[in-house]
Amino acid sequence: MEFMTGYYRQNEDSTALLLQQYVCQGVPVCLGCICGGESREAGIAGGLFTGRILGEFRKLSLLRAVKQPLKCLKRMERQIYKYRQGSAIPPDFWMAGILSVEEEFLLFYEGAVKIALCNTGFGRPALHEIGGNDYMCGTGAGLQMQRGIMEAGIGVLLASESFYGNIPGEDMQNCLWVKEIRDSGQAQRRLRELGRMAERQGGRQIGALLLEVR
Repeated sequence: MEFMTGYYRQNEDSTALLLQQYVCQGVPVCLGCICGGESREAGIAGGLFTGRILGEFRKLSLLRAVKQPLKCLKRMERQIYKYRQGSAIPPDFWMAGILSVEEEFLLFYEGAVKIALCNTGFGRPALHEIGGNDYMCGTGAGLQMQRGIMEAGIGVLLASESFYGNIPGEDMQNCLWVKEIRDSGQAQRRLRELGRMAERQGGRQIGALLLEVR
């Protein structure tokens, strides 16, 4: 199994990004998180949040993590929840992240974000929402977490609502078709193309991460 990643962030002052990739004993490990908001306070909160997650991740033994991935994910889940519960976060703050140890993964997200599975259906690109909050409809629910198993030939998109909501669904599906993305450089170019499209439609404080699995 191999991981390929790409990211896009519009404004570095208001959007924090964390992306770490390793291979330990042939097992790929990826930690990614992007967060921000409209206010300066949300940008600061994002920087503190990603810094804390990175600190907790570095306390782990990669060797133990690849041998006991579920135990690693559960520990990170507890630490993320503990830190988030003890932090003052502004109302406009949003966040989406993933920790994956080979096929085992942990998703965590909050605020105006969308999580989507990039897949193939009937020989065509497919995109399915698997998580996210809709604050425009009043259904935001605070910190959310999901654990599961990924298989080769899929992708996971973590995006701010300002990214996801300003791109036509067909354009996003075609651009993120897993069969056409061969390496991290291509994943990066595809997200950059979509991010600029969202900007032209008026999107602001845009952020997105893409993890492709081969």
